[in-house]
Formats: sequence, C-alpha cells, structure tokens
Amino acid sequence: MIIILTSLNNPLSPGPSIHSVLQEYCSSSLAAIDDTAVPYHDQLSRIFTEYRPKIVINCHEYPDIDAAEYEREAAYAINGLFLASLSALCLDRDVKLIQLSTSYVFSGRGGAPFREEDEPDPVSVYGDSKLLGERIIRESGCRHVIVRVPDLFGEGMPLVSSRLALKDDDGTLRVIRGQVTAAAYSGDLARTISELISRDCRGIYHFSQEGAVATGEFITRALDLCVHRGVTGKKYTVMETEKEDFLAPGERPMYNVLDAGKMKGAAGTSVRGWEEALKDFISQNGRSIILT
Repeated sequence: MIIILTSLNNPLSPGPSIHSVLQEYCSSSLAAIDDTAVPYHDQLSRIFTEYRPKIVINCHEYPDIDAAEYEREAAYAINGLFLASLSALCLDRDVKLIQLSTSYVFSGRGGAPFREEDEPDPVSVYGDSKLLGERIIRESGCRHVIVRVPDLFGEGMPLVSSRLALKDDDGTLRVIRGQVTAAAYSGDLARTISELISRDCRGIYHFSQEGAVATGEFITRALDLCVHRGVTGKKYTVMETEKEDFLAPGERPMYNVLDAGKMKGAAGTSVRGWEEALKDFISQNGRSIILT
C-alpha cells in the first residue's frame, strides 16, 4: 500500500493528481494532514495504523513562497520539523519515504540546469525550509527518495500560480523579465515516481520537463492554448517587469531549471518537452483547468 500525504486547503498540492495517476499502476490512498491539529505524530500514527503503508509519498507542505517570509515559524514547522515526525515513523516501521522537494533550494544564479550534486543555496524562507526538511530526512536513517521539482502544473492546481506571475487588479499577469523556468506536469512526475518505486531507487533525484523557456513565454503559450481549446474566452495581458519592481516578498530563482539526467537513467524513462506536456494536460482537462 502506498499512502500519499497531502495538505488540507492547499491548491498547489500535486497529491491528488499523483494519486489519480498512480492508481493506474499500484494501490494508493490519499490522506490529508491538518496543520491546525497538532502534534503531527498523533495524526501520522493514526494514518500509519489505519493504512499500514509500505511507501509514503509526502506532498504535504507550506507552499506560499510570499507568506512564508512573514510566517517563518509555520513554514519551518511544516516544511522542516514535520519531517522529523514522519521520518522517525518511517524508520520505526520500515516504511520507505518519498519526499517531494523543490528547485527553490537553489539560488537560481547561473545559466545551467542544477544537478543533484550542486550545493543548495536558497534565497527564500520557503526554499530554506524545504532544504531543512531534506536534511532531516537524510539524517534520520529511514529509507528515502527525495525528488526535487520546479514549479508544477496539473489537475487541481492553478496553471499560472503566483510563483510564476503576480495578478494585478485589472487581470494583468506580471512576470520577472529574464526569468527562465522548466515547469513540470504532475502527471509525468507521477509516472516517473512509479518507475522509481518499481526499481527501488534511493537518494536525491531531479525531475523537470525537457527544455527551458522564459517564464513570460511559458505563460503566454499556456494561455493561448487554453483559448484555442475553449478553456477560456478571456484574454490575459502578460507584462514583463524588472526583478526589483516585481514587489513580491519571497525571492524567485531567476534560472529555475533542473537537470533530470540522473532521474531518467534511474527510472529508465524519457522526459517530454514542456510544450508537449502542456498541450497534453490542456487537451485532456479542458474546462476543469484552474487558470490562476
């Protein structure tokens, strides 16, 4: 049995999407963590006792990169210290832990995709709290896989999240001029995770769609495809702004691209280009897509 931990009231969580895809390959269940009901150990113990999992995929997190700058204690508790309880239970009950981490553990400085052996250097509380979670897992002694992913799109998640663009009152979407991304489709991520599970892989891996693109270009292409497919009739304006004028509390990495070479070798799979994955997601989900 595989348990996927997700967060109550977190629209960015890929948990439900990963759950729906994994069910095609294996038996999985979804369990939500309530951050208002602490201690975490009691919630996790009940989940472990009820489901008796062999593998836990943790998608539970504090996701708001901007609010984290003001709610540091909550960000570090959820993205960091929560993993102490979870990894301890996994070690005690011999459960393998698959942790979804983030490209935001890197600074985004430079122009080459980040590899697993590159030194993390987060520039936001969100990224630093996720890095703390990684370190807690690695030091716990439990069997684990840490999968770092860039910004995700997929079922149940906004196609254009506030990590990629800020939405003004008039509907204009502001992006950072010069920022580069390789946003990933949660469905492709789930299929790759299923391969990592079947091959009993361990360690840190990066997942990303193939190719890199300017954030503004990615958003423009996504919205154009949505109009073409009849997802929306609304026209959005995408406006580039200088980094210092973006006016968001949480700093975004300027080059937010991961090298997925190690992942492809370990999972024995190829990775689609970002545009092919984007087209597939939009054509399959149509009017159920959440735009912003």
